[in-house]
Amino acid sequence: MANITFQGGRKPKNTWLAGKIKCGHCGRALKSMGNRRGTQYLYCTKRADILFQNNRGIGRLNDYPLTDGEMQQILEQITSLHTPLKLNGFINGRTVSAVRDNLEDTQHFGKEISLKNYDRRPPYDGAVD
Repeated sequence: MANITFQGGRKPKNTWLAGKIKCGHCGRALKSMGNRRGTQYLYCTKRADILFQNNRGIGRLNDYPLTDGEMQQILEQITSLHTPLKLNGFINGRTVSAVRDNLEDTQHFGKEISLKNYDRRPPYDGAVD
């Protein structure tokens, strides 16, 4: 019996599961991110895309995508929250911060940037009730 072959060309960096398991909510690929203690975390690649789309303007990401290091900073903020209440407050909070380490973004490199995370309130249209 011959060995089963998988798609070539892309090699997983952190785990053999990279690209092979999908998000149960949206169906996109999960990406593995390790921390300093050696723990591996899986996160949906759509999260990074959403953060990029919400913050791609000149004042925030300057149209340069988030790097793995920046996503690692955001994930470390999430893992430091130990209660469901704090985690919910972070997810539903309006902003998250990270130090920019993308060399292409010369304007913000090495500086802390504030990213719009998620805001479930409707945008203010100026109308008075």
